[in-house]
Amino acid sequence: QATDPTAIDFLEKSATLPELDPLLLDELLDRDDSTALLAELLSSGSPILRQPDTVEDPPRHLHLFGDALRSRLKARDPELARDLSQRASSLLEARGETEAAVRASVTADDPERAAHLILRATIPLVAEGDGSCLDEWLDMLPPDAANACPSAAAAQAWNCLARGDIQAMREAIRLARRTISTRACDDGSGDTTVALAPLEALPARAGLERVVVDAEAARSGGPPASNPWWGAATATQGAALILIGQVDLARQRFLEVLTAACGPWETSAASAYLALLELDDGDACEADRLARDAVAMTVARE
Repeated sequence: QATDPTAIDFLEKSATLPELDPLLLDELLDRDDSTALLAELLSSGSPILRQPDTVEDPPRHLHLFGDALRSRLKARDPELARDLSQRASSLLEARGETEAAVRASVTADDPERAAHLILRATIPLVAEGDGSCLDEWLDMLPPDAANACPSAAAAQAWNCLARGDIQAMREAIRLARRTISTRACDDGSGDTTVALAPLEALPARAGLERVVVDAEAARSGGPPASNPWWGAATATQGAALILIGQVDLARQRFLEVLTAACGPWETSAASAYLALLELDDGDACEADRLARDAVAMTVARE
């Protein structure tokens, strides 16, 4: 088995993935026999593979062997190794496995895509207070990534917000803006501009009217299904609209958040604001229901 060229080729290429899911391997390697090959390797007692703990778990390469196999493939065919890592990143992203997709992009020497993946995941991570995860992902990027890639600088700005470091957040925003202005290619800067808008709105340094404008810039980046910053921008805009007396439009924005089934942070914030509006209108029963919904969503995330 150890000298079988087919098995060796399969093992080298399969090391591109963190877990040896046969369906994913078939798609990645454009084959239809990954299940059979994995079963054969496992039954032969291959020292390279780690047996799954349960029948539901896929096997993995043992850590050191996985590193060695990836290095071997990269030395033998660097273009193929890079192509497989890029394809793996896309497949893993489609499955919602962001961390694995980021690692695959870094392996493919594609820090811009890795940074873009991190940036699109910032809202749920920041909302859940998972700054350590965001730190870890950003540490995968090259040290100068924020100076060369707008998405990396924008992700760093969101990370600063998660840590409560507003001054560092502003500096990261300025860096992202400078980086965008010097780029001539389509590198995801459109998404970066949308991602920066809610951050620029939050401090309200230029007044509430500017918050409304910045939030609208983020909302214009696409519908909630494709724009991860839409919910945060819409809830922020609603809060600013209340303070400048546009209560009906604010109510509309909060209802849009609920209708769009945004994340728990945005939805709980919208429910809480709507509860206040209902209480102000004299509907205590509806205010109580909305407040309970907001509390339930907040507790469920703790």
